[in-house]
Amino acid sequence: MLGVLFFAWDLFRNWSSRGWRHLNTLYLLLGIYLLKGSNHGVSKTSILVALLAVSILFILHLQRQRPEALHRFTKLTLFGGLSLVGFIVTHSIFAFDDDSFLGTIVKLFGRDITLTDRLYIWQDMYRAASGNPLLGVGYGGFWIGREANIPWNTHTWVLGQGHSGYVDTYLQLGLAGWCILAGIILVGHRRLVAGLTEDFDFAAWRLTLFLVVLFVNLTETTLLRGDHHLWFIFTACIWQVPAPATAPEWDEQPAEELQAEEQPPQ
Repeated sequence: MLGVLFFAWDLFRNWSSRGWRHLNTLYLLLGIYLLKGSNHGVSKTSILVALLAVSILFILHLQRQRPEALHRFTKLTLFGGLSLVGFIVTHSIFAFDDDSFLGTIVKLFGRDITLTDRLYIWQDMYRAASGNPLLGVGYGGFWIGREANIPWNTHTWVLGQGHSGYVDTYLQLGLAGWCILAGIILVGHRRLVAGLTEDFDFAAWRLTLFLVVLFVNLTETTLLRGDHHLWFIFTACIWQVPAPATAPEWDEQPAEELQAEEQPPQ
């Protein structure tokens, strides 16, 4: 998924000079082919997110000369992303009926109503966090002792993550964690949009990766996982390095005065 996104971004940047003759065209096609995986290992999440991310990159580059349209589109992507997050979180708490309108939307993405049994996992996680909904069970320790924390006697899975970064955030940090994460998303998005006026290509790349991580965490967990590359990418995208301060202007003395100062008195 990341390979497809990178090579698509590189083609967008260099299309005017090299077009389809760019060597990365071959790598992009190879990445698209590999996304399908084996016959039993197709990752629908990777395919959907890759298509969505490439579409976002493409539209950003189309709008780069139209600041007003670009601003509206970036707001739309954030609103759409947060709406999807709210949709999944709501489904994890109040499961939609199979024949309901919202249940039909779930199935339009090629998933069953339980999102491949994720719904059962989330219900177990909410029960585990019910003792302290404000602060959760604590950061980092839950999945280490997962068999003791959730005795999955009625299911066949033994997991090391909750298959939703947002449910996992609630499990570990509670409602306080949700509030902190929401603040990080809003502030980070504002910084990235502001960067489009300074270095468009780099800011567009960071903004797309930022949205990719938000979408991936709908049905997988990378948030709060210090050993996961997507968590590192997410934090790197929202880092804001301040511009260097203007170098101080030193008073330059003529060479004759400097030499006179260095000579010892007679």
